[in-house]
Amino acid sequence: MGKKKKRKNKKPFSLFFWIAVILTISLIFLLKYQPIKERISDLREKNNTETPITEIESPKTTPQPPIKQQPKEEKKDDMINISIIPKEEKKKQELPKETPQEAVSKEKSYIAGIYFLSVNDDAEISLERVEKEIKYISTPLMNTLETMIGGLSSEEVARGLLNFIPQNTKLLSASVKNGTAYLNFSKEFLVDQFGRDGAKAKIMQIVYTATEFPTINDVQFLVDGEIKNYLNAEGINIGKPISRNSFK
Repeated sequence: MGKKKKRKNKKPFSLFFWIAVILTISLIFLLKYQPIKERISDLREKNNTETPITEIESPKTTPQPPIKQQPKEEKKDDMINISIIPKEEKKKQELPKETPQEAVSKEKSYIAGIYFLSVNDDAEISLERVEKEIKYISTPLMNTLETMIGGLSSEEVARGLLNFIPQNTKLLSASVKNGTAYLNFSKEFLVDQFGRDGAKAKIMQIVYTATEFPTINDVQFLVDGEIKNYLNAEGINIGKPISRNSFK
């Protein structure tokens, strides 16, 4: 009987023990519940303040009217613009035919370099270039050489210049082919008044004057339409074209 009473005393003690444990756990939970609640509320507020993510709407496409195909144009050349003149208009642009009197009135002029000679005290001959105004219509070479053959002006004589081309010499014709001037003189050109040096000097006068033209490189001499091998007995060869380099 004594042993059974001891077991009955242990039951109230164990009950109070578990009640105390439950109360202790409840108290600990209550103490920690408030901070946990505050953290949860903070997280909710933070999420609410963030800008919501909105979907990007694609731009609305408006229907476009159908493209009308234009007829193809013919390609034009932009580089060259050629205008074709009708026959009637072209006739209006043609120059009227000139009469001989009108042609004389259209005489041209230019400044030509003509060569004469000078002799120093030692009897040495040298070339002297003189500029003169030459008037011409169609053949400036012919007019230039005729001016040289015609002689010196009074002013040029006063300067001591000389002309060794014989008097009464005439230039019968003048033409240019492939850089060579073909000059046809009368027979008076063969006369030598000042010996071999004088003959060489008059050849130089003509060659230097003719080669002032940029299209002339040398001169072929003719007398009465024929090529002479030598200029009289002086032995100067005129049977082939002579240039300025021939005298160097």
